[in-house]
Amino acid sequence: MQGVLITIASAVILAIVAAFAAPFVVDWTAWRGAFESQASRTLGVPVVIRGHIYADILPTPRIILRNVSIGADAVSTGAVADEVRADLSLGALVRGSVEAKSLTLVRPRMRVVLDSAGRVALPTGAAAPGGLSISSLAIEGGTLDVLDRGADRSLAFTGLDLKGEARTLTGPFRLEGEVALAGRHYGTRLSLGAFGADGSRMRLIAEERARPLTIDLDGTLRLEGGAPRFEGRGSLIRRPDGVPGGPPPANVGAQPGSTPPGSGQEAWHESWRLSGALRAGPEAVVAETLDLSLADTARPVQLAGSARLALGRTPSLEVVLNARALDADVLRTPAGAAPQSAAESLAALMAAFDALPAPDVPARIGVAVEQLTYAGTVLRDARLDLSGADGGWRIDAAEAKLPGPSALRLSGAPGRAGGAGFTGDLAFSSEDPAAFLRWVAPRGTADVAAAVSGPVKLVGRITAGAGRYGVQDLDASFGAATVSGSGQFTDGDRPRLDLSLAVDGLDLDPLLEALHQGLALAGGAVDGGLALEGRHLKAGGLPLGALSLAAEGAGGTWTLSRLTLDNLAGLHLEGKGSLTRLAAPLQGRLDFSMAGAKADGLVPLARLVSGERAGEIMTRLLPVAAPVNIAGSASWGDGGAGAVRLDGTLGLLSGHAAFAPGAAGGVPRVDLTLSASDGARALEAAGLTGLRPGLGAGQLNLTLVPSGTDGADLDGRLALADTVASAKGSVKVAAGGVLQPRLAMRLDGADVAKLFLAAAPAAEGGPVPAALGFTVSRSGGAWQLEDLKGLLGGAPLSGALAIEGG
Repeated sequence: MQGVLITIASAVILAIVAAFAAPFVVDWTAWRGAFESQASRTLGVPVVIRGHIYADILPTPRIILRNVSIGADAVSTGAVADEVRADLSLGALVRGSVEAKSLTLVRPRMRVVLDSAGRVALPTGAAAPGGLSISSLAIEGGTLDVLDRGADRSLAFTGLDLKGEARTLTGPFRLEGEVALAGRHYGTRLSLGAFGADGSRMRLIAEERARPLTIDLDGTLRLEGGAPRFEGRGSLIRRPDGVPGGPPPANVGAQPGSTPPGSGQEAWHESWRLSGALRAGPEAVVAETLDLSLADTARPVQLAGSARLALGRTPSLEVVLNARALDADVLRTPAGAAPQSAAESLAALMAAFDALPAPDVPARIGVAVEQLTYAGTVLRDARLDLSGADGGWRIDAAEAKLPGPSALRLSGAPGRAGGAGFTGDLAFSSEDPAAFLRWVAPRGTADVAAAVSGPVKLVGRITAGAGRYGVQDLDASFGAATVSGSGQFTDGDRPRLDLSLAVDGLDLDPLLEALHQGLALAGGAVDGGLALEGRHLKAGGLPLGALSLAAEGAGGTWTLSRLTLDNLAGLHLEGKGSLTRLAAPLQGRLDFSMAGAKADGLVPLARLVSGERAGEIMTRLLPVAAPVNIAGSASWGDGGAGAVRLDGTLGLLSGHAAFAPGAAGGVPRVDLTLSASDGARALEAAGLTGLRPGLGAGQLNLTLVPSGTDGADLDGRLALADTVASAKGSVKVAAGGVLQPRLAMRLDGADVAKLFLAAAPAAEGGPVPAALGFTVSRSGGAWQLEDLKGLLGGAPLSGALAIEGG
């Protein structure tokens, strides 16, 4: 008996030793056929092992297979793995079943093939699989190609690093890890239930690593006639940067006043959710009920609609979204930010549109809102139609009814190649353009808004963004006035403004005001080109028959090669010159000539060149200032004050006049050498009343030279009707503009009585000659004539005289 026991023990020991020693003495590759046969029965598809085979029996059965092909050919569904490692359950093998404690596929190249009908092309020789349970499944460095023969398209999933389990080959499955598609990496979680008659329950969550985008699919996956189909719910979620899907992280290291991710204060395009009920198959993905939620706030903007993604040979996406009422002000600015005008928020929306990535397939998206709240105002019948392709997105049509009432229609696309944010066609109309301007730019120039009269119609091709704003093929009407042409402003270290316009029936004052505001924003340091042609215009409230202007600006200097004003209330002007600064204060020089039967046009020109005071003086001279024939120049120095020189005739007046600004806004320099064919009328127009008509010609010579900051030296001579008055001394300007002269004067004439209407009784007694000298000053409200000495009417006269008022 003892011998029998020793024999049995020895046999067991030898068996165990043999099992441990087997890897060293057994060439498992010689058993290739057996391994292939067993693997094929277990998987239900042909398996070919082209590489080495390694195996352990104890303590745990382990096999390593190299260069393994699953599937008999490369044209149907299958896989090739560089290496397959498996740890098997010894007990399960003893019972005749296969259970893998762990199974690792190293660098597998898997493929799923769909035939022309969208069915999964099973491997040649496929049969029902045997029982295989995998407690721990791993895929390292794998790829998966989905080949759609019907669509002649493929999807290449790369970088598969997944871990999970498979209870049987027909499910349930669970995998989690990393996947890359089209260069974008995703963290992926997939769970798939056991396949039955009604399919398999599926949940897929994929989070893009580079962008905070999450795809979530939850539904049923089934095979209908071999074609895979999914039905359930799906969502595409964009969370704020730094919030990958869980609760918002702490705002570590944030600057004071910054916006933490996930705070609900992000821009609208940084947080949104698209979800709906999905039906997917080889031919299309359809969402019949689709919900879009924008902005991660307590009041998200929501739209509803449908979508269809066509697959096949010509994939495309179509989306339709609608809302009866939508508050877009929620999207305009984050909470706590300064409110934006309609124009500012529109620019922000265009920038967000420009930043949209190009779609992977041709796409068309339509959005319609019956009542859209925007910038605090309800806009009606708003609609946006977008189309996208490889080159990016395009606005096919954007239209709405705006305040005014006004209507807007816009179409175009981002101009990435040209550096502009948007290029497209604009059509705009408004019955009350002033009301529209007050809404779209409330902080803009009120004078411009008030001056623009309607109705307005405008069409043109616009460019906007990246410091470049322009309009081409402009065709606009403002009431009965029309404007056509083009314009462009380019910002930068040296801004550039180019305008080429033809106008008819337009009031130029609002246009000049808008141009003034634009130049002020640019600081007057701007280059460019101006070409303006006009007919039937108005300027300064006066009719202007025609206008022609051409100018070029380079290096900070503008050369005015042509300026023609024809029939400005009967006045014709020709001019040219150069300007080194366009905005106030002006700098430069303008040479001009004026001629015409009427002088009314001189008033707005005087205001434009020398200010409001010059316009008032010219208004008083109008009765004696026509006809006009003058050559002159205007120049502006560092302070912007205008100096004017004039030679020629203004009606009764002829001669030379020059005006130059004084220091710090003080008394200007004046040089006058004037003759008047009717001196009394000319002096009366200048403000000296009470003169007798018909006194004949007169002449004035006057020099006023600034002295100090509030005074000037005066030297003047006036000759009229054989009488000469001369003055020399100083003039100061007191507070309130009151003149305080100190002049030595002399009056010499054969008959001074005939000069004044009030002296008519004295004139009846004969001539009243005068030869007087005196000084003139002003104290308080009284004029003082002192040191009066000489002859008046042949009689000696001396003393002083005070005249109150005046």
